Amino acid sequence: MTDPMPPHQKCVDLSALADLLKEEKLYPALEKIIRRFHGKVSVKTDLDSAWRSLESLHCIMMRNQNPLSISSIDLASGEGLCLHAVVVYCRAFVSKGSGRFGTSVLFTDELKEAHARIAGLRNRRFCHYETSEDIHEASWSDDRAVAVFSDNYVYLRFASSRRGWDRRVFDDLRLLIGFALPIVERKAKDEADKLFDELMKCLSEPQFVNIAKRALFEPRKFFASIEQADSIASSSVIPFDGVRFGVLTE
Repeated sequence: MTDPMPPHQKCVDLSALADLLKEEKLYPALEKIIRRFHGKVSVKTDLDSAWRSLESLHCIMMRNQNPLSISSIDLASGEGLCLHAVVVYCRAFVSKGSGRFGTSVLFTDELKEAHARIAGLRNRRFCHYETSEDIHEASWSDDRAVAVFSDNYVYLRFASSRRGWDRRVFDDLRLLIGFALPIVERKAKDEADKLFDELMKCLSEPQFVNIAKRALFEPRKFFASIEQADSIASSSVIPFDGVRFGVLTE
């Protein structure tokens, strides 16, 4: 049985709090800032995850210069890493969620073309099965039903070709993520500053404090390990450069 958090430490689930504020129709400015902050950091988390997959994929590519001699383990690992990088990268730019943003906010026309190639690969090859007029995209998966005719027999076969990764996709993703990450990090930091200011202002009101108590966050129920749980309340773990601390008084 794990020990509870120290009594002087309390965590509030700001994401859940935003839902409460919307329901109660209170503190609309804070609700909007929470959602924007949540969205920006969620995008950063997706891009960080996709970048880590790219780094691991690069190691596999470097030790397998000859595609004919690649091991089955590296083949499967590389395919999984490429799939993960493409899908998670694309998820970062879903614009329906509050605080997220589309590619038009970030990319030049040249980068938008690279993004369109990655999005097309995700939509028509990795997550769905569709025909494509793009020769490169079509080469990722090609299936054919085949009838074989011999002197005395006719029988059916199915020819299937799958590609796990290639250099063009790797280069596109490295360029896109490398360009986007510093911008997203800066936007997340800006939203963190705004959220901090608004939160400290609201904490002076007893009504807000009572609402916040209804959205407490329990790290040791959320995380799989005690170390992860305890790190979220540690002042030594700083997710944003220049994070600010406020002092609460009774």
